[in-house]
Order: sequence, then C-alpha cells, then structure tokens
Amino acid sequence: LLGYTREELLQLTWADVTHPDDRGLNQEQFNRVIRGEIDGYAIEKHYVRKDGRIVVVDLSARGVRRPDGTIDYFVAMLHDITERAAAEEALRASEAKARSILNASTAAVALFDLDARVLDCNGVFAENFHRTRPEVLGKSVWEFSSEEARPRREAAFRQVVSSGEPLHAIDEREGIWNDFTLFPVKDE
Repeated sequence: LLGYTREELLQLTWADVTHPDDRGLNQEQFNRVIRGEIDGYAIEKHYVRKDGRIVVVDLSARGVRRPDGTIDYFVAMLHDITERAAAEEALRASEAKARSILNASTAAVALFDLDARVLDCNGVFAENFHRTRPEVLGKSVWEFSSEEARPRREAAFRQVVSSGEPLHAIDEREGIWNDFTLFPVKDE
C-alpha cells in the first residue's frame, strides 16, 4: 500500500508516512486513546507513499492495553479508498462546474423530477416566481405557477415526460410573454 518494504516500515513512525495535513487529527485521536478517553477511532486519512504519491485510506485503529491499563500496542486496519476519494472529488468538481454554468445563465433554468418538483434551479428561475432559490427547491412548480398558465404548462410538461422529446412553447402569464423549452434529461 505504501511502497515500503517491511524492514523500511519498521524504521518509520506513523507520522513519517502520514500526509502533513492529517497529522494533527491523527495525533489528537491517538492521544485520546492513550489517555483512555476512547478505545479506538476511525478516520479518513492520507498517507504519502515512498514514491511520493498520496494514498487515501479508511483507518481504524484500536489500542491494546496491558492489565495495568497502559497501552501495549495499537492495531490498525487500513482500507485503500484512493479511487473512491478521487471519484468523489471529481463529482464535487463536476457539480461545482454545473452550478457555475447554471448560475451564469441570464435565462431562467430549472431541473425538475417527473412530478415537477424543482430539483435545482438558478436564481433567475426563482426570481421569476418572486421567490428565493431555497423557497422553490423541492417544491412542485405548480405550487407557485399562476392559475392562468398552469393548465397549458402542465400539459406541456406531461407531453415531454410521456414522449421523451423536447418541447418549445411560448405563452403569456400576467401580461408577460414567456418563451421556454422543456428538455428531458435521460439516463442510460
């Protein structure tokens, strides 16, 4: 996992192979075990391999005590989660990019589930309904649509859901003309 031989590892401490950013948390938990506050701990931790690459692990460590209560030794189990951590980071970056694109638009943009609940939207969409983004998230768009426009928009929404094809429409609401496209987002 760390790229060292057994003999090399026996000459090193855990701090020698721990990423500097993680030493404080690891030391804090280690000290709590030594003081008898806890028997063990589990943390996500970064190690530095012999070749300099970073390895991310789920670490579970437990102190084994002598009859007098002092620590005899620690048992540690490490599970390599480097790939999972990289995938999670890539997902966070992708979500941040999508959020930036969504918020950069001067047009109202929203993502709905099949029941027309708002999964995500930009501020322009919420402002069109005289609401804030948190006020519309998770709610059915029909809760704040005008009674006048609702039947036409519900019919358009149902058509897109049933056909799986985009729909462009223009309608008027409260004296304002709206040009909108409903576009289905499909999985595999």
